[in-house]
Amino acid sequence: MGWIGTFVESLLPNYVAAFLPSREMLETVAVLWLFLAFLVGRWCLRRAKGQRNVILPIAMIGVSLLGLLVGAVWLVKITAPTQLAAQTSDASKPAFDLGGNADIVAGDIKLCGEMTIVKSQPGSGGSLQLHGFTGIAPNTKCSFPPPTEAMKGLSNKELRQRVAALCEALNAFQKSSDNQETFRLNDQQRRALDQSRKDEFKSRYLEQAMLLNNAIAARIGWAEIPETKPNEANVMKAQMWSTLPRHGRATLIFGKPIGLEPATSVSNYLAFIVERLPE
Repeated sequence: MGWIGTFVESLLPNYVAAFLPSREMLETVAVLWLFLAFLVGRWCLRRAKGQRNVILPIAMIGVSLLGLLVGAVWLVKITAPTQLAAQTSDASKPAFDLGGNADIVAGDIKLCGEMTIVKSQPGSGGSLQLHGFTGIAPNTKCSFPPPTEAMKGLSNKELRQRVAALCEALNAFQKSSDNQETFRLNDQQRRALDQSRKDEFKSRYLEQAMLLNNAIAARIGWAEIPETKPNEANVMKAQMWSTLPRHGRATLIFGKPIGLEPATSVSNYLAFIVERLPE
């Protein structure tokens, strides 16, 4: 019933709305009042005497039923797309083609769709250690978890505002991280710095980005990312534009930083999909 909370908030100035209860509480109270109006209207209608005395009870019943109907329609409009968004099954088990004598030790493999990770040549030998691999099979539409109840109640405008704020924070975080890079760092220091940035990204931004992505995906479905940026003359820039949102999408699918700049990648992906929300 998020339309009720949104409508009430739109009628009040910000300094008044700041002292109101939560939107969920307002919605619950509004529904209870509509139901109470319906019951009172029926009670008055049964005891009304004369044609004039039935006008108010009928009006109360009509308004309450109309309010409940509008709320039900809104709820169906918001939740129905969730059932249509990204119908592909969950990540499948990894597939290995061991045609030779290779020994493969694999762990923490996460895939979306059917794909072969390793295919050995006949007569080949040796061993391969494979850990922490993620991959999305070609022409696969991965599924996202359904949005939370709080995210379902947000309007498209509110989702755009939240995405814009998060993208600004992600870009600032990436810029701050880049400023920490210096040629004076040795390999060990660089690895430690990279791990620290990944940990900070996961703890501060990843969950929020995943929640927003799930909410948007429930309304627009799977968004195909073009191979290159449309109307971009520079081939390198066109391909880079495509790579960043793909890494960002994979980061949100598997819940782990992917690519050299996960913050920038997620920011690019969220900016890409939020544009597909209807006005």
